[in-house]
Amino acid sequence: MYDSKASLPFYYYPQTMKRFLRFSFALCLIAALVSCDKFDDRQSNEKITINGKTYKVHNIFGYYGGWNDDYNSGDFTLTVEEDRNEGTWITDYFFYFRSQTCPQVGYNFAKLALELDPPYDGGDDFSYRDGDLIILSRDKNGSEMTLHFVNLVMARGSETYVFNGKATVPFDFYPDL
Repeated sequence: MYDSKASLPFYYYPQTMKRFLRFSFALCLIAALVSCDKFDDRQSNEKITINGKTYKVHNIFGYYGGWNDDYNSGDFTLTVEEDRNEGTWITDYFFYFRSQTCPQVGYNFAKLALELDPPYDGGDDFSYRDGDLIILSRDKNGSEMTLHFVNLVMARGSETYVFNGKATVPFDFYPDL
C-alpha cells in the first residue's frame, strides 16, 4: 500500500516544522548574542578638540594600533564622530611614532618622532611641531590606552592640526604574546 505521507518533505509535518523553526530561531539568537565584543556597546563621554572644533571620541574601534619590537615603532588611531545633516560621520586620525622601547604610562609621544596621517589627505604626513601627547593610563589587558592631548600641534608647511582633550584608543602593548 502506498503511504502518501512518507513521500512528503519534513517541513510538511507541522510538529517537525515547528521544531525546525524553534531551533533556527535559537541559533540566530545565540549567534547575535556572541557576535558582540566588549567595545560594541560602550558609550563614551570623551570629547576632543581638533582645530578649535569639539568632537565626540568614537569608541567602536575600527582600527587597532600597537607596538612593533622589530621596527621600534608603533601606531594608533584617534577616531571621532561628527554630526552632519547627512548623519554621523566617523573620521580617523592615524598617528605613527618611533621609540627604542614600547611606550608606557607617562610617556610623551611628542618626544618620540611623532607623525600624523590626517583624514582625506593624500600628501605627506604631518610632523610634530609643539605641545604634548601623554599616556595617562592603560587597561589591565594592555589593549587600550588613555591619552591626554595638550595643545598638540602637528604641521606640514603652513597647514596645522591642533589637538586638545583626552581620548581612549585601542593599542596592543603585547603584540607578540
